[in-house]
Amino acid sequence: FYLVGSTLACGALFMLGEVLHRGQDPGARSGRAVFEDEFSDPFDDEERNEPGLVIPAAVAALGGLFLLCTLMLAGLPPLSAFIGKLAMIEALAKAGGVAAILVIIALSVSSLGALIGLTRLGMAALWSRDEEEAPVVIGATEMIAITGLLSACVLLAVFGESAFAYAAHTADWLGRPDAYVRAVLGGGA
Repeated sequence: FYLVGSTLACGALFMLGEVLHRGQDPGARSGRAVFEDEFSDPFDDEERNEPGLVIPAAVAALGGLFLLCTLMLAGLPPLSAFIGKLAMIEALAKAGGVAAILVIIALSVSSLGALIGLTRLGMAALWSRDEEEAPVVIGATEMIAITGLLSACVLLAVFGESAFAYAAHTADWLGRPDAYVRAVLGGGA
């Protein structure tokens, strides 16, 4: 169940990455410091602190889609990745033991790491663009593809019970390979 939702979100994130970095020089950002504004006063920049700065519609739409990808990949509610991680944590809690506790901790830390990393990436890609960079342009087919993948993630959360039952049935079926072997090779095998 978790695999399906995270794969859809990763696909949307790769499409977003292509749109955001289209036409950029690959080495343009490599020389920047990690915390570029660490020693500068943010209130000294009059242009950025001007009230009423306009955010282009494409950047706003891509920002919303990137936020949805981030929430999905970090496994935060209300999306299907949260339901999948919660189901994994519940199964691990029932199993008990030190290994189960370590895996629960790893799942939690990975969610936090994904959230921090993707948030930093989104801020760098969307909101700290230089003035001389080409504006973000996205075609209708690209927007439909990205929105379609993320809509499938949302639908997976809305109709989660049916999808979860299907995933549980598939996992049970994969856990019994003898039935599959009989179905493929016939009853005499």
